[in-house]
Amino acid sequence: MSRARQRATQRVKFYEEPAPKKAKTTEDIEISTHSILHRISNGRIGREVSHRPVAAPPIPQTETECAVEENGLDASGNGDGTGGAVLPETVKVSKPKVHPIAKWLPHRSTFIDELLRHDARPEDPPGSKCRLCQEPGSIRCVDCFGSHLHCAGCTVKSHALSPLHRVEKWNGAFFERTTLHQLGLRVQLGHRGDPCKCPEVTEKPLTVVDASGIHRVSVDYCGCGESVSGFHRRIQLLRARWFPATLDRPSTVITFDALNVFHNLTLQGKTTFYDFYHTLVRLTDNAGLIPIPDCYKLCMRCVLEWRHLHIIKRSGRGHAADGIEATEAGECAVECPACPQPGRNLPNGWQDVGEEDSWLYTLILSIDANFRLKLKDRGIKDPELGSGWAYFVETDPYMGHLDTCEEQAEINTCDSNLHAVDHANSRFSKGYTATGVGSIVCARHTLVRKNGVADLQKGERYVTMDYILLSTLIGVIFTSLLLTYDIACQWSKNLFARMAKFPTFMQLRNAASRVFHAIPKFHLPAHGPRCHSKYSLNYRRGVGRTDGEGVEREWAHINAVATSTREMGPGSRHGTLDDHWGAWNWRKIVGLGPSLCAKLRDAISNQAKHRVLFQEFRSTFSEDLIQQWDGMIAAWNLDNTKPDPYSETENVTTLADVRLELAKEDAVRLEDGQLARHNVTPSAFLYMGLDLEEQQRAIRLRVAAGHAGTVSDDASIQDRRNALKRRIENWRSIQALYMPGVSAIHSNPDDEDLEAGASGEGGELAEHIDLCLPSKVPRMRDVGCLVGLHETELRLRLAQAAGSLTQLRRQLRIYSNLASYKQIQVSGPGQRANTRARNLLKRFREKSDRCAERYRAAHAALVALDPDGVWTTQFHVLRREDVRGPGRGDDVAQSGQSRRRYGAGVGEGHVDMSWIWKVQRGNPEGAEENGTVEISRAEMDEGLRVEYAKSKARIARWDEESNWWLDRRLSRTDTQTDIAAESFCRLWIPVFQKNSLVAPWAADFLTDIRFEEDVEMQVPDEDDV
Repeated sequence: MSRARQRATQRVKFYEEPAPKKAKTTEDIEISTHSILHRISNGRIGREVSHRPVAAPPIPQTETECAVEENGLDASGNGDGTGGAVLPETVKVSKPKVHPIAKWLPHRSTFIDELLRHDARPEDPPGSKCRLCQEPGSIRCVDCFGSHLHCAGCTVKSHALSPLHRVEKWNGAFFERTTLHQLGLRVQLGHRGDPCKCPEVTEKPLTVVDASGIHRVSVDYCGCGESVSGFHRRIQLLRARWFPATLDRPSTVITFDALNVFHNLTLQGKTTFYDFYHTLVRLTDNAGLIPIPDCYKLCMRCVLEWRHLHIIKRSGRGHAADGIEATEAGECAVECPACPQPGRNLPNGWQDVGEEDSWLYTLILSIDANFRLKLKDRGIKDPELGSGWAYFVETDPYMGHLDTCEEQAEINTCDSNLHAVDHANSRFSKGYTATGVGSIVCARHTLVRKNGVADLQKGERYVTMDYILLSTLIGVIFTSLLLTYDIACQWSKNLFARMAKFPTFMQLRNAASRVFHAIPKFHLPAHGPRCHSKYSLNYRRGVGRTDGEGVEREWAHINAVATSTREMGPGSRHGTLDDHWGAWNWRKIVGLGPSLCAKLRDAISNQAKHRVLFQEFRSTFSEDLIQQWDGMIAAWNLDNTKPDPYSETENVTTLADVRLELAKEDAVRLEDGQLARHNVTPSAFLYMGLDLEEQQRAIRLRVAAGHAGTVSDDASIQDRRNALKRRIENWRSIQALYMPGVSAIHSNPDDEDLEAGASGEGGELAEHIDLCLPSKVPRMRDVGCLVGLHETELRLRLAQAAGSLTQLRRQLRIYSNLASYKQIQVSGPGQRANTRARNLLKRFREKSDRCAERYRAAHAALVALDPDGVWTTQFHVLRREDVRGPGRGDDVAQSGQSRRRYGAGVGEGHVDMSWIWKVQRGNPEGAEENGTVEISRAEMDEGLRVEYAKSKARIARWDEESNWWLDRRLSRTDTQTDIAAESFCRLWIPVFQKNSLVAPWAADFLTDIRFEEDVEMQVPDEDDV
């Protein structure tokens, strides 16, 4: 900046003094921004800006500033033609973000003062009168609004209908607790609080357990017989909303409010009644100085009866004309409204649809066992209330069937790592009457099936799982049934043979061709290769994006009650679990609207995305090849004994294979009279060079991983360096024979083909010595090296690249499985187990890095040896983000990327795989022409066949997931309007409108929507909905 401009800038100031700084506040501040335009010495227009609060008075200006403002002159006296115009601008400063706790902190003293105020009587000084009778007042009610002081008589009179309020008495120094019972309150039952002509006075007070605490209440029963409450004392108590603990002459009751609070608390937070009851004890007397009657066990019986009564009430059996005793099996269960149910949500003639639409009405069930829901053998024999009425099977027929079945060892012939079958007869059975439960849920919506649960007597035996399956299917009509089970490959083999031993009414007759089996997606990788395609839900038609893991999600919900239910009696345990499963099913039904809406959005977006990806991928193949692959896929879908289009054929040419082939060629040359220059053949010489290169790479990675540092580690690495350097020196003596040009370069290291220090002299570390393989000196192809040496290295490098990719894929698969195992089985407390798991993961990670570096070295050599070869269509540059496993979740663990957002799609349907999983798996060698290796196009296409089949299955599953809404739109046969259906429709309609989908079924539930046949629906604005 010129001196004149500096002087002008210094002199032209809008204000003489800046406004004083103020502390930041949370309020918005309006500021006036003023600008002055002026011409500086170089002829350019300058601008001076200043800010001040709008309401602040103007600050006096100097004479120079006034002259500038009035005459429009700059400091040099030059006019700018603007007249010194001041340009006001108003801006709004955003509020600084302040944490709510930080905003509260300055008011902490006020809050504590108000808390202390409630312990005194500042508004009622000593000598205050009762507000009702003007007598001295000393008693206040904590539960009444206002907490005014009253006398004892008025307090009793005003609480005749509120006998469970808590009261306190001023003793001259502080408020001490007292009770309405001590003040003389008596409660009349049978007349809704009105007096009775002939009351039955009780001598002992009644113990009342309420949500506010445990109270002692004196009660009078109705003895006149004229009240509507009846004669029995238990009836009078129930009509007062007090649940009696015993039938005859009850002395303890628990209020409906307390039962409701605990019921909702335990269903939501899995709180035990022990904790709830002792919380009430603390509310009553937190100091433990007042004797409180122990009614814990009495109230436990009330809770059990309350659960059972609500299951009956909510299932509608309380209004049944034939009485509660006529309740049938499973009638009290909450059933899934979205699974296919004839007469409820299926159209007329659904059994006669063609094969292309039959998948819409497939019933999909998930089966599994849970070994956490055990039951200890404590000798408790409590009766079961409503055996088989909800989710558990009826106990007596089930146990009778188990007695008729012989115990036999069920051998696992699958290649899986699951031990459900291996330990079927011995899993944790000592000291337990039940080692867990087996359960069946609907796979699409995760609702527990009626009569779909049974106790495991001795591990996960087939007879138990067969029984719950056949029990839940009694009376069910289906055209096709798909069963997912983590050991379905083994369990399904003799299912119908075992079924013949069951009662006739439980058997599935003529259904063998309509029952199919699959393994849940998360469990499938633990099985052997023979199960991966045959039992995969990703390749099965008609399942959409069903993962089959719904039963595992239900276990996560119910496992929290396992610590309390294992101590119960068998009847109490069944009632408690039935109650929790009923609440789980109800919450699932209420959440169907949002969850299905989210699935619809996901299906529409992914259907469009993967269709584009599939079409782009498909366009790279010829029509003849596509027809061949499609025929292979269709044939396998009809008969999975045909060739599997989804299986990967590992047929990689390894370095050992190429080395053997080159050794045979060397032997042929010797037989032809071509004398070798050394007892080490050229191919063996190059192979030794690649081996030395691998050892250098191993030392570099070991040092980079931090294994050096301690004295012993440094000594170990130095020994390896010394040994490697000796091997390199011996190898270079052979190199002088086959690559004499390199020997000349060693004596003159300034050659352009070599880096400085290629000779390894001057104390250079062994892992950094340049070996000068033929790929490093491509200009010596015709002179300076043995003829054909470059081509021999090219063949070795091709095999090295293919083998490195194969090993890298294998290491990444192992790493993915180990990471998943650690996350599920090891994560949590236990430093030793976590440290061992982390060290194991680190070791496999280092192996993966070593494979990746080996491939990068092979790729760099290929670029130098044959930069335009056909190999470039198969072997690409390996970036850091390309080194990841085949699954969606592997991106984070193996490439160092940030964690995926919560709720992001996972699994096969969301896969965007790295290129390393799409390259050819076959032999990378092909025909040799003019010394250049070419890869057969047919072999490359065959290597991509698996990815083509998977991509086609992927888009087919997304099509099924989104088309399900369109094909099921007319399925509902009843048009009864209810609140849930209306709210769901209003939630779904904007999604349909946004994607130009038609939903005529919505007219059955919403009256403010107009439809025209086969045209887009007219709906209210999305914001209005």
